Amino acid sequence: MTALRAWLRFLYRQRELMLPLHESVPDYRFPAKKRRVLLSHEQVRQVLALPPVTEPLGLRDRAFLEMAYGTGMRRGELNAVDLADLDLSQGLVAVRKPKNLEQRTVPLTQWALYWLQRYLEEGRPQLLSPLSLNALWLGETGRRMRLGGLGERFKKDYRAHKVLDFPFTLHQLRHACATHLLQAGASIRDIQQLLGHRELASTEVYTHLTPTRLREQHHRCHPRFRPPFR
Repeated sequence: MTALRAWLRFLYRQRELMLPLHESVPDYRFPAKKRRVLLSHEQVRQVLALPPVTEPLGLRDRAFLEMAYGTGMRRGELNAVDLADLDLSQGLVAVRKPKNLEQRTVPLTQWALYWLQRYLEEGRPQLLSPLSLNALWLGETGRRMRLGGLGERFKKDYRAHKVLDFPFTLHQLRHACATHLLQAGASIRDIQQLLGHRELASTEVYTHLTPTRLREQHHRCHPRFRPPFR
């Protein structure tokens, strides 16, 4: 509608049309963006518990989810991780193919380390093939897992939309990681570095403070809440 209105306006100004038909074309109103649903820690735990860890692909998926929630990495960044990017002794993973081309190194949680170790020892060897090369996350054919592969498994194999009583996407784990860290007292600057944002404004989009939490922080930190009151 916007393009049609602009085209009719152009034709009218060029005297190709006798009447200002563009004035009768309404402006297109973009639908309001839905507020991102923040997962609680308990909801994240429900998501983490979905993969069956008695099979190789289930171990892979659990380790992938633990790393996603623990590091806040983007799905594409996670999918591109190679074995050489892991430093399990130091509990670190290098993000070598970030969205903004700025490489970074992020810490792993103890749970992510635990499930990574199990996947590397019990799951990945069963998926290994000559096509695997150095990829960390392998699919059924032994190749690197497809970018949308885990999302499809959540829809088809895990039937997440029926098992969970809340909507879920992999990207929500990135939001949950940032917000839960902030709520626990982490600096937003540190969260910015963890998520790999160039601008602080980008990080603020990924963090959610409820009005109650915001009020608590405001009361605790603002100097005008401290006595003496005069």
